[in-house]
Amino acid sequence: MLLINPGMKQIKLTIISNNQYYKLAVEQLIDRHEKYSLVPFDLDQMKLKKTIDVQENVIVILDFINVDLNIVKALREACPSYSSIKIIVVSGDKTLNFSGIVYKLGLSSHINHTDGLKELAKAIKIVNEGGTYISQKMTDSFEQQLLEASQTKVRIADSLTDQEKRLVNLILDGLSSKEIGILIHRSHRTVEDLRKKLYTKLQVKNKMELLKLLANNFF
Repeated sequence: MLLINPGMKQIKLTIISNNQYYKLAVEQLIDRHEKYSLVPFDLDQMKLKKTIDVQENVIVILDFINVDLNIVKALREACPSYSSIKIIVVSGDKTLNFSGIVYKLGLSSHINHTDGLKELAKAIKIVNEGGTYISQKMTDSFEQQLLEASQTKVRIADSLTDQEKRLVNLILDGLSSKEIGILIHRSHRTVEDLRKKLYTKLQVKNKMELLKLLANNFF
């Protein structure tokens, strides 16, 4: 049992994690500080119920190798007071587009597993005071991803002819091969051949892989 200073306003935390080692480390951090109190959370029960019951005044620490959007979605849908919940995400270096996740979903902080517990404590302090905190490692990681994505985008764009670029845009607009054929004055079969050549060139198998390639590279 924690010994609580009666005059101290506690920061209530709950840890949602599929990493028992990290979860234990966070719980030990909480145990060592009187200003923290732990609100228990059962991840297995959440998976069974597909809901999350979190108090409005609790800071939620989501710990995953990669951000699990299903958990975040469940949190959003299950909590009427979602917009008031403060969330710290702890994840690995290769989390794609984490800035979009942090800001679009209203998360409060994003740090790296390797940042350590001191960085987590810093994030908790800033988030508790109403701020948003992205650790330097996650910032550096995202900047590197942006650079790589930009370079890939240039390579893709440079490799396509004007006709292929137009074909890509028409595919992204959701047009069928028959509809594309009418617009570019080609037969249905010709458009199918052009699509196959485009997919081969971009090393994708179908429209879904094409969409994923372009989305991942900010095309």
